Amino acid sequence: MATKIKPADDNYVRMFYEHQYDRMGKGESYRLTITNYVLTVSALAFTFGYQNSTQLTIMNGIGLPLVILIVNIFAIAYIDRTSEVINIHLKRARAVLDQYAPQLNKINNAPDNTIPKGFLGGQRGLQKALHILLILVALVPVIVYLYQFI
Repeated sequence: MATKIKPADDNYVRMFYEHQYDRMGKGESYRLTITNYVLTVSALAFTFGYQNSTQLTIMNGIGLPLVILIVNIFAIAYIDRTSEVINIHLKRARAVLDQYAPQLNKINNAPDNTIPKGFLGGQRGLQKALHILLILVALVPVIVYLYQFI
């Protein structure tokens, strides 16, 4: 005996669709929060780690840059992970539109609706580029410290 499938209630469809965009917004917010924390930690490390420093030691030549490197790699990994989750929610929202409001999905997918991206991409690309820049800056004291032993 086959069970009857009830048509979806419009309120449930809207609720599910809005939930997907709410989750996407929270993911982007978490990503920005992590970036802000890492920028703060990196700035504090540079500020206090090299304050009144005339010579590089193992601590500020290797240790501090290593901490900066690790937290920025973590941030890049977190950005990539949240982007995957955000894309899952975006696909779900588009699937809801495709199934329950194909006319709206047609408007949503129109080519003139795309936001032009800069040379680094969108928000995700800018955040990752900022973390990569901090990693490169953190490598400078390591290179200078190691150069004195050559």
